[in-house]
Amino acid sequence: MIETAPDALDLYRFTPLVRQGRTALAEGAPARAAPLLGEARGLWRGDPLSDLPAHLVRAGWWPALDEQRLDAMKLRIDADLVLGRAADVLPELRGLIGEYPPREHFWTQRMLELFHCGRRGEALESYREVTALLAGELGVRARGRAQAGPPTAAGSRPGPDRGTGGEGGHGHGTAICPWR
Repeated sequence: MIETAPDALDLYRFTPLVRQGRTALAEGAPARAAPLLGEARGLWRGDPLSDLPAHLVRAGWWPALDEQRLDAMKLRIDADLVLGRAADVLPELRGLIGEYPPREHFWTQRMLELFHCGRRGEALESYREVTALLAGELGVRARGRAQAGPPTAAGSRPGPDRGTGGEGGHGHGTAICPWR
């Protein structure tokens, strides 16, 4: 057993930051959520508990901690996209898709942002890639917004993580895109 002060272990700081960021995002305050989730992300440096001897750490903890990290990243990316930070987020999403190909949410975030940045061909190619990946490698169909494919009408911006203006939003969910 290891006893530590609550602020000495990153996980004890990470969890409330993610909770506060999730709440801020749900309240339509992405400008408040993004820094909280960014701070939580900054606490991750390498594999969790990697500085402890392997025999002291149960291997079953690592997948659960990684799930928490990925969830926090998904939320932070949602907040950044609502705030119009496509230039920062699109390269990160490409890396996450490469590292975690079956994670549909990252594909959906990338596909929608490409479409709304006027990069419709790349959005359609992302859609084709994810549907082929899920069908071919996993034998399943895309679900949720990934199943629907890229939006077809200019200006449509489906989904709750795009917002409708809110704090730091851009009017009716439009995004500032550096490639226009």
